[in-house]
Amino acid sequence: MININYVLLIFIILPFTSNTSTSHNGTIEILQEAEDYLKIKSSHSLKLLEQIKNLPQQSDKVIIRWHIIRARASVATNDLSIIEESIKRILTFQEHPYFIQRLPTILWTIGIYLRKSGYFNQADASFSCALQFTDNDRLRLFITNSQGLSARHSGQYARAKKLYMEAIQLAKKLRFERMIANIENNLGSVAVDSGQFVQAEQHYRKAYAGFQKSGRRSSHITAGINLLFVFLLQKQELNYQRLYSPIAALTETSPDKSKHAFLFWINWAFKAKMGEKIDDKTREQLQDSFIKLESRKLQYLIKKHLAQRLSISLTLAAETALKPIDLPWLPDILKCKWKPKN
Repeated sequence: MININYVLLIFIILPFTSNTSTSHNGTIEILQEAEDYLKIKSSHSLKLLEQIKNLPQQSDKVIIRWHIIRARASVATNDLSIIEESIKRILTFQEHPYFIQRLPTILWTIGIYLRKSGYFNQADASFSCALQFTDNDRLRLFITNSQGLSARHSGQYARAKKLYMEAIQLAKKLRFERMIANIENNLGSVAVDSGQFVQAEQHYRKAYAGFQKSGRRSSHITAGINLLFVFLLQKQELNYQRLYSPIAALTETSPDKSKHAFLFWINWAFKAKMGEKIDDKTREQLQDSFIKLESRKLQYLIKKHLAQRLSISLTLAAETALKPIDLPWLPDILKCKWKPKN
């Protein structure tokens, strides 16, 4: 005879178990989709993460993964406070197997945060530590490229070039066309910083062709504007005139104010070179555009190479003092405390 109480217990438990499993599977699916969008639209990754409710009640693995995605997505939106908040939370799980599994990505993200905060030496240490924990060529490529960016921003141009050359070899090995174009653009910028405009043109041409092929519109515009800049500096009027119209048309579709400002300066410098007079209203517009440039380094390039051509006096923004950051775990990064024992 079947025990009625036992049957009732099964009917009570099964729906609960099924719903719990479905809820967990739904969370994993959201996390996977959020990771996928990191490559396409990071802001959407952040919106997807908001769909996961009661995060503190989730498993440790889900919490770690959620914060890794959140920190990486916030790199693109440049929200340093969110990155720092998630890094601190991730580092409370240092003994968890999933933390160890994702350590290279975690250290890479920490390095990007440190670089964006102006702590270039510390960022370099984090990248170097990350490289010790991965044999994955794709991840090594991203980390090495980030290390090159850090070296460039700290004025170590020879080292930046060396790191970019290492990264481009990995990108070619992987046939990763978009990253090849990205690194070529970075090499072009290092060459401009070093006053090597012929080399810069060669790199920017490759970057422009690569981004054009891959359909990355924003990067395509960036490389095109960079190429116009070196055409102007090398007095290549015909090349400039051929490229300007398509790049200007693309830039019009971009919401990036810094791109608009940079192109505005470049084109007025070209017009002045061709004999066009600049009026007071345009001077004011150029002054306003100067403030919209995305970085002090870009402002420096404008001041150094273009302002005098237009008889405009510019003042660089004061260098921002390093913001103190509350990172009690920073010494662990600097000594790479997770370093495998040989």
